[in-house]
Amino acid sequence: MLFSWLDRVIHRGSATADSAASVFAVHLPDGVATLAKYLREQLRAQAKLPGFLDKGIPKIAAQLASQGWPSVELEKVRAYADFFEGADARAYQRVVENGLARGDYAMFITAAESCYLADRFVDGAALLDMFDPHEDETTDWCEYARVAGYLHIAAGRPFEQGLTYFDVALERALFSPGLAVNAGNLYFEAGRMVECNALREGIVRHCPDDPEALFALSYVELARGYYPEGFRLMEARYRMPEVGLYMNLSVMNKERWQGQSISGKRLLVHGEQGLGDMLMMVRYLPLLHAQGVALVVDSRSEVLSLMAHNFPYCTWITSNHKEPIHESFDQWVGIMSLPYCFQTTVFNAPAADGYITVPTDQKQYWKDRVHALARGARLRVGLAWSGNPGHRSDKRRSVPFDVVLPLLTKHEDVCFFSLQTHVPDGSPPNLADMAEELVTVADTAAVIGEMDLVISVDTSAIHLAGAMGCPAWLLLPHRYEWRWGLDGPKCAWYQSVRIWRQERNGAWEALLEKVHVALQQFAAKGEC
Repeated sequence: MLFSWLDRVIHRGSATADSAASVFAVHLPDGVATLAKYLREQLRAQAKLPGFLDKGIPKIAAQLASQGWPSVELEKVRAYADFFEGADARAYQRVVENGLARGDYAMFITAAESCYLADRFVDGAALLDMFDPHEDETTDWCEYARVAGYLHIAAGRPFEQGLTYFDVALERALFSPGLAVNAGNLYFEAGRMVECNALREGIVRHCPDDPEALFALSYVELARGYYPEGFRLMEARYRMPEVGLYMNLSVMNKERWQGQSISGKRLLVHGEQGLGDMLMMVRYLPLLHAQGVALVVDSRSEVLSLMAHNFPYCTWITSNHKEPIHESFDQWVGIMSLPYCFQTTVFNAPAADGYITVPTDQKQYWKDRVHALARGARLRVGLAWSGNPGHRSDKRRSVPFDVVLPLLTKHEDVCFFSLQTHVPDGSPPNLADMAEELVTVADTAAVIGEMDLVISVDTSAIHLAGAMGCPAWLLLPHRYEWRWGLDGPKCAWYQSVRIWRQERNGAWEALLEKVHVALQQFAAKGEC
């Protein structure tokens, strides 16, 4: 990021290139500043020397000021230096308070990319209001569309309006792997199949081996129901640059199992993904066990007791991506690769009627606890209206509590049990808050087992209910997430889950009104 403002100093500032080069020559070895655009790596090394940022930058700014540079340009130098140093919040504050992104694509994309990478989508979207891409002839329209479209939608702004950023790039026949990654799934969610196909063709033509583009394409193929091809493309994730964020890289030193005969071997099933993915994919463990495989499975600590109860033939260990796995194994497989290895289609997902039960030592405690809290209510309904706020798509998949509240108040004879970690103050009396009691996933499973119905957005709670074969209603944004398919109330993975889909993006109120009517019918007939 430092080089954007170095280039500015040398080529675009108020000072001439020669005088700007002389400024840098005071602080850097002779020749490095003059040849900056040819010697980027050498300059990078010099910029990382101790004292450059805290001493060199003020000196540079002072000399530029003495040569008549305007204050806004000097503030940009400081902002770029902050970004380079990793002080992104301070840099962002400079950009916003001083309007530094106005008419300046380099500054905009630096600040926007910083927000994008840190999942600070609301902050990033605010930059869209500051920068007009037509005001800077250096705007890279493909890169601008990639970042701007995603920031707009992820920040919770109008979905269709966010797609217009991608539309401009496609109208100009622009393409990059990053654009395909961000635009592909969002176009698909909007039902824009012409654009999806254009991006697919772009991947085939321009980057047929790019792992990030292939991984993004896998989600589209899976949502279309093309499971064999989708799961094959998903294998590209092992080659993605960020693989270390969700994988223990030490396992990759050994052979990866891809479906070949493995009888008599010791296989590590790597819990590479989220809790919902783990709950969804452990259905394949009995198939592996039947092949005579010794299984080691790493998983998050809060689900270990439930997993050990249901799959006692596995050796369960706690996931730790920062430390080598000490259990011995011959080969490994990522848990999300199991559908690929077993050649899963939309018609043959195993154990869709349920495969997880509650440990007996917890069942009686929670039976008594739920009975006490229900106080004779007509129905017991488990409820989860929001997921992990750190999830990139959380603003679209979660329902604001004030939007959910009318459902609770319309059904005073129903006891709703919160299945999440936080309940707002002032919630109605028919919402039982057990946040401090649900310590492990086994606790949550025991509560779900006592419910007449579970109503949840796309969180681990819905996976748990489906894996237990409990009646559950899933509240979805409009066309969201490959595993739930395109339309209809059913999916391939859980027979007990009924899907409720928004008719358009963001229309939670209309969807919850339908749920309200259905809940009245369920209370009367006891049928989902």
